[in-house]
Amino acid sequence: MTDRPLIADDGPTSARIVIIGEAGGSAEQAQLKPFVGPSGWRLNEWLAQAGVSRNQCYITNVVPFQPPGNDMKKVPNDELATWIDRLHEKLAALHDPYVLVPTGNVALRALTRAKDTITQARGFIQTYTDANGRIVKVIPVIHPAATFRTPYWQRRCQLDWRRIADEASHKRLDLWQAEHVTRPTIGDLYDYTEEVVKRSDVALSVDIETWGRRISCVGFAQSDKLSVTIPTTLSYWGNQTTLDEVWQVIRALCASDAPKALQNGLYDAYWLADFDVSLRNYRYETHGMHHALDAADDHNLAYMASTELRMMPWKHIPKDSDASFKDAPSDELQRAFDGTRKDMLAIYNGIDCCVQWKLADIFEPRLKRAGLWNLYETHYVQMLKPLLAMMRHGIAVDEEARKKRYEVFRSKIDTLQDGLLAATNGIDLRGAPNKKRLAAGKFRDLSSKKIVSWLYDTMRIPKQISRATGSVTADEIAIRKAILKYPKVAPACELILEHRRTKMLTTFLDVGRLDADHRLRSSYSFSPETGRLSSSKNPKGGGSNGQNVDREIRVIFVPDDDCIFVELDESQAEDRIVKVLASQVDGVSAQRQQELLWRARAQPWENDEHIRAATTIFRVSPEAVTKPQRYIGKRARHAFNYAMRGMTFSEQLLKDGYIYTPGACQGYLDGIDRDVPEVAMWHKAIRIEILKRKRLVNDWERVLDFTWDRMDDDTFRRAYAFIPQSSVPSILNQYGMIPLHRAIRANGWRAAINVNGHDSLLI
Repeated sequence: MTDRPLIADDGPTSARIVIIGEAGGSAEQAQLKPFVGPSGWRLNEWLAQAGVSRNQCYITNVVPFQPPGNDMKKVPNDELATWIDRLHEKLAALHDPYVLVPTGNVALRALTRAKDTITQARGFIQTYTDANGRIVKVIPVIHPAATFRTPYWQRRCQLDWRRIADEASHKRLDLWQAEHVTRPTIGDLYDYTEEVVKRSDVALSVDIETWGRRISCVGFAQSDKLSVTIPTTLSYWGNQTTLDEVWQVIRALCASDAPKALQNGLYDAYWLADFDVSLRNYRYETHGMHHALDAADDHNLAYMASTELRMMPWKHIPKDSDASFKDAPSDELQRAFDGTRKDMLAIYNGIDCCVQWKLADIFEPRLKRAGLWNLYETHYVQMLKPLLAMMRHGIAVDEEARKKRYEVFRSKIDTLQDGLLAATNGIDLRGAPNKKRLAAGKFRDLSSKKIVSWLYDTMRIPKQISRATGSVTADEIAIRKAILKYPKVAPACELILEHRRTKMLTTFLDVGRLDADHRLRSSYSFSPETGRLSSSKNPKGGGSNGQNVDREIRVIFVPDDDCIFVELDESQAEDRIVKVLASQVDGVSAQRQQELLWRARAQPWENDEHIRAATTIFRVSPEAVTKPQRYIGKRARHAFNYAMRGMTFSEQLLKDGYIYTPGACQGYLDGIDRDVPEVAMWHKAIRIEILKRKRLVNDWERVLDFTWDRMDDDTFRRAYAFIPQSSVPSILNQYGMIPLHRAIRANGWRAAINVNGHDSLLI
């Protein structure tokens, strides 16, 4: 036990809210009082916003002192156990607490023994039974100190404290719960299908589980009170004939008139299509509904449930069910799924279904009240069929071209590694050999730790610190700065960069990314706050991000037989929109407005803004502009439109291999300012708008809310980018992807959309 002075508890023992920290910090140790200093100020702010005063709370810590190095891991386990026992004694001695609020993993686990972390458990309502047998609600929250490192967590903390304030007004424990049918008979399924068909005006929630790399069950719910999970394993049904019949039932349910509700349902639809199952009237996409309401928030199912529903957490169920078998062979999966784990996993599936249904029920009226239902239907629902068709079709790869390209890069890596060994005087910068990788024909990659050690310990150049992490780094920017300033490391650094790029190119050529038919397939999702699509591996774990394939690799892609590729590319779209917006700012003369509008609307062969920028920056005639100069002009135009400064612009160009000092880059940005000073006027108008209204709305009714944001330069830059970056994909999808998909289907054209970029379609 410590000999340091102990931090006293604070507040009345009759308080209904009990706040439990993990341990004190330096401010707490100095004042011997919990939650003081910056963390205390932020906590007091949240309490006030929730209508609670600090003197209404009892505040304590698991460990009543600052641990060595401010690190809880340095408190010995046996000592920690003693302090936890004392915490239980203190809680039992309190008069009548209504809500316990743990603010860290140690406090959470002292009360609930949860496997979830505080960020996973926060917002949900759990229970604690004290030594007197009293059952008390537990609502975990993120510690105020964590929000200084991750500011956007403030939103969820404030929502959680509003919930805590509400729950502290009563002792009710009537949390949401539902009945889950997990072992249905074939007769049960026919009865359920008949009921769904009768209630075709009620939404039907659908969710699949893919344990063992196959569909292991399909769940349905037509309310938030009852779910039916249908196992799809042969061992459950006993014979293939019955299993085939089960799949007919699943097809009938998914093809029913009832509007369907799913969470990230393109994942489910992608898998179900293998069994000729299609989702008719797929109307409610809860991820998309929440995204339309608040694009800047998180949209995963557990997070939405934690802020919207009075319920216990459930995402830990697979962990508790020992889900390590999820990648097991099918026969082992079937045995496991039909055993004791099966019911837990089926309940997990059923909870997902009921939660999806309830969230859709909450979000629909909220969208309509906010005037966002048309945005949701137009920009989300109407995109579901085109996106699924694109995901399923993918893009063909020339296998011979892929192999040849891969071998060229592998050979190049060997050469680069030999060169590096010479350039570092025999210091091997590769990581330790990995037998599995080597057996699979993979190469030994460079080790970031070894590169850091060589640069800063062996070569003794000044350490570069990452702005994002605050740690020593040897990332691309750091390497390029080293090349610029320290000639002694330049040869090896050049080889390191070339090795990294070549290695990245080989990942695009990995055969594991391709499906058996030699096609690359990707997933698409509504994730960025601007309404752009994001892309990642396909739902079965293959493929890759379809939007960021390097141009040097695209030669391996081929159109289907007897087809050609056509690419639609929106020319300089964001900059055109910025010029329209800048032309509308108060104080712009009529003549200047017409000039800006002409530049925004001109055909590419009439006006090239990138060349125009290069002539301003480099003071050359349009005819004399080189390709690299045009590229710098393009990047400078984009950087200035979104208020980037010289230092950041210099670092961005370093990533692209262009070495310009921050001073030179600021000069380029100043040149763009002289060309279009109205953009700075537009920036000012945007700042005024979000300071007054805390929101921006584009012409498509898409909203970006700034209620929870600090009004700093990063927030303003997000604001400048929002309308241009949200308008471009809207134009692309509303006038391109959606009508093209419909035309392909209606006319039976032998055509397909292969890739949706942020401002382009490959067809």
